[in-house]
Amino acid sequence: MKKTEAFRATARWPHGQKTWKRGLWISAQIGDLGCEAAGPTAENRGDTMRLFDLIVPLGFVTYSLLWLSVLSGTRKIKMGFKWHRRIGLIGIATASAHAAIVIYSEFFL
Repeated sequence: MKKTEAFRATARWPHGQKTWKRGLWISAQIGDLGCEAAGPTAENRGDTMRLFDLIVPLGFVTYSLLWLSVLSGTRKIKMGFKWHRRIGLIGIATASAHAAIVIYSEFFL
């Protein structure tokens, strides 16, 4: 049995229904090229979220909070100092979480 046929037989979306959509087909083709992390495998069918899946969303949130803090600090957006400080602290927390996940995924996985 070819690799794509085995992949087709075990491919499932997170809700458990059998499917064979274009994205899954592309993942199977990339998997044939030898890339092990290209698509869902028998152990991980894509229904679990891994820690490094949070890198991009946390980066977007951090960048947005940074700009919101800058714009509120320069009074381009009118808001009180209390909210400016809260946005800054939340931005520092998300930036720290983002950096920690990147360092962990690069050096410890």
